[in-house]
Amino acid sequence: MIFEANILLTVMLKELGLKYVVSRAEDELHGKVLYRVGQIKLFFRKGIWV
Repeated sequence: MIFEANILLTVMLKELGLKYVVSRAEDELHGKVLYRVGQIKLFFRKGIWV
């Protein structure tokens, strides 16, 4: 559920016009989905910034 909420919130914030949103990805797949919806800065649980 957190996976979906994170993606939906990212999309909604981008639609509101925010240029910079930081998201935490739970795993590589989650990171790929966030990247596809327009999230460029990602924080993985292991402390890796993409």
